[in-house]
Amino acid sequence: MNNQYAVLISSEIPELGELDLLRSIYRELNGYMEDYNNQINLDDLGDWKLLIQINLRNTNGGIGIFKRAKRFPSNKEFEISISIPVPNLEEARYGISDMTGIYIPLNIKNFYILSPCFSKYDNLYHYILESAKQAIDAAFTYGFTCNGKRIKKKRVYNKQHYRLNKAERCKPLIAEKNMNNWIETSGSPFVIVEQQYAHQWKGQENYNAICSVTDYLGKIYIDNHVLLVMGDEPMATRIVNKDGAILIIRWKYAPDYLTVEKLLENDIVTGAEPIEEVEVKWDSTELVLFDSLSPYCEASVKVFLSLQKTSCIIKTYLYQKDEVSLIIHSIQ
Repeated sequence: MNNQYAVLISSEIPELGELDLLRSIYRELNGYMEDYNNQINLDDLGDWKLLIQINLRNTNGGIGIFKRAKRFPSNKEFEISISIPVPNLEEARYGISDMTGIYIPLNIKNFYILSPCFSKYDNLYHYILESAKQAIDAAFTYGFTCNGKRIKKKRVYNKQHYRLNKAERCKPLIAEKNMNNWIETSGSPFVIVEQQYAHQWKGQENYNAICSVTDYLGKIYIDNHVLLVMGDEPMATRIVNKDGAILIIRWKYAPDYLTVEKLLENDIVTGAEPIEEVEVKWDSTELVLFDSLSPYCEASVKVFLSLQKTSCIIKTYLYQKDEVSLIIHSIQ
């Protein structure tokens, strides 16, 4: 085992105090982490150690990955915290009857949230083990900041890499006819910058700068100019002008595009509580949104935006109801 990392597992549910089960999963997960020796920039940790803490606990339905690594200077350790929910007897035949224990509600501001799949497994052991592997993989895909360094899976900066990443997703984002109003990249984030400075974006040469963004919308600076990064997973995107605001609609999931189009006929933002808020002061009102993978001059997707003033507040909302989930950035 590499001395720079360790996987720990604990249970906050009394019925899951079986040590043999936890020890077996512990051994499997530490073996699984050996596959990451050459995939993660562990050298950037220096003489610090990375702990991956798997907690079996009651959540509000999701697998939660805490977005910030906890720092313990006295031990020179960073801790990544992952919460895995355990099914009850109604959710899975291998579920447990006693669900007492600490309840941890997850929210998308502080956690990356994955959906558990209870029906995919035949027993509790394989559910916990495979869910932990999935969460570890997602955690290092997002990455964590440790002493100013972003610890995450190393990226391969070429278009074939992003095509493969796209193919691995469950469903192509723009797969239906008549979705001409939607745009997407091949797996890289969209960015927004003033048109007069867009030529300064060098694509892969600047790409590391946006990897620190873990929110749905993050603000960074390139050559002393603001650049907005649309973080989290790549999503099909549509721009809508509505009641004086520019809405950037990002498709997390939906049964079909007509369902989303019908929703957009109504005001689904008013009265909602934003999950993020960013204030930006620009030098001009003319912006451009484009694919960050390539230099601006080579970007295959470009959308030009005009603001009413040079300062704005961008509020991010999560619309999630029934079979539809959208991220909405409202520029006001």
